Amino acid sequence: MNHTPTPHRSIKVILLRLVISLSLGFFGLSTASGNLTLHPWAPYAISGKTPELRAQFHYLSSQANWNLFGSPIQPNGLNYQRLVTDLSVAHPLGETWSAFGRMSLSGIRSQSPTQAGGRIGFADQTIGIQHQLKAFEKVQARAQFQVDFPTYQPEPHDLTLGDGSLDFTGGGFLSYLAWPSRKLELDLWIGAGVTYRTGYYSAAIPWQVGAHLKSHPSRIELEVALSGVSSLKSDPHSYSPAFFRENLGRDSSLISGAMNPSWIQGKVQLGYRWRNQTFLAVSATKAIWGQMSPQLTGMGVQFQLPLQGKESSSTPPIAEQAVSSSEQRISSPFPDTPTEIHITKTNERLGLIKISLGSEEGIQIGDEFNVISKVEAAKNPIARARVTHLRNHESALEVLEYYKDHWISEDCSLEKLKPLPVKIMPQSTP
Repeated sequence: MNHTPTPHRSIKVILLRLVISLSLGFFGLSTASGNLTLHPWAPYAISGKTPELRAQFHYLSSQANWNLFGSPIQPNGLNYQRLVTDLSVAHPLGETWSAFGRMSLSGIRSQSPTQAGGRIGFADQTIGIQHQLKAFEKVQARAQFQVDFPTYQPEPHDLTLGDGSLDFTGGGFLSYLAWPSRKLELDLWIGAGVTYRTGYYSAAIPWQVGAHLKSHPSRIELEVALSGVSSLKSDPHSYSPAFFRENLGRDSSLISGAMNPSWIQGKVQLGYRWRNQTFLAVSATKAIWGQMSPQLTGMGVQFQLPLQGKESSSTPPIAEQAVSSSEQRISSPFPDTPTEIHITKTNERLGLIKISLGSEEGIQIGDEFNVISKVEAAKNPIARARVTHLRNHESALEVLEYYKDHWISEDCSLEKLKPLPVKIMPQSTP
């Protein structure tokens, strides 16, 4: 026997979803965006310890929707186009915490039997926080919480900039470094969360799985991801035809105003990363399946630029510190510099090593070291590194070359190379 949910029961369901999602968010779970269709949920990873600026341009188009049962429907004359411009800033807060925000601007052009025209304006804006949890050597865990808020007045037609809801999302991601080597690096990740939306929109579970392949010699990166949203079907408008929203996809796109939307989409991204972590990428997205959601096809361009933080502002650029040739290095005036040095921190992806010795212990810019693994003999080092940044009791080294296809970890040690004598060119007499 079927029971029609009462308004009182609906309120209880919504309050229960709110308590669950806010509880997950309080404990540091991950993020979704104001409009899950426009901004699929994904981990916001910061590549380094300095602030980052990101700009993204994403073009979306749709001529059809999926109905309540997942069957395609194509309104006559529907042609929906949207250009989304996002400007994001992320700032690290210590070693494990970071905060981020996103400003979004949308341009819309739509043609349908009931509505035609264009519009441009600010859409849903985002603020969030991320926490990196301790995990195993090749496993990373991220927790993220995000709030998305509208900066517009929603309208019941295709030209609206969004649903006008206030969204709270919490969730988490696990990533696994499946293939570490000096030539190729493969990361696999999986994540899920819970989203609560105001305005009686349904709560939802966003999820994503993906793979990220990096080529160290060429610095080319390839990312393939499958993301989706599963509606928890808590929208009270679906309980009675009297509460139906105006936008049901009969004559317009379900990109806004949909009831209990669910969807799955695929993404492929190809990019290039410079040594200073500047990143440029192009991407393509395609909706694969859905319920009460639009059939979207998209193309995007992303630009990522690291900003100089407080930690690096007091340190001169590497180019000004580096020595042009190893033959020009002179021996250290500190004879007590240890010949074997232990590593305190590594970043294999960036090719960086950190040690707890600096200028006070006799380390100099341009000093070179062999990286020794605890399972290798001292005469067979696995890599060579050079000092690029220097402080009183701390140094940063860049890996110059790998002798072996071997993972560098904190268990490895450094052995200082003897400096070459300075060559003095004889001066010719006039």
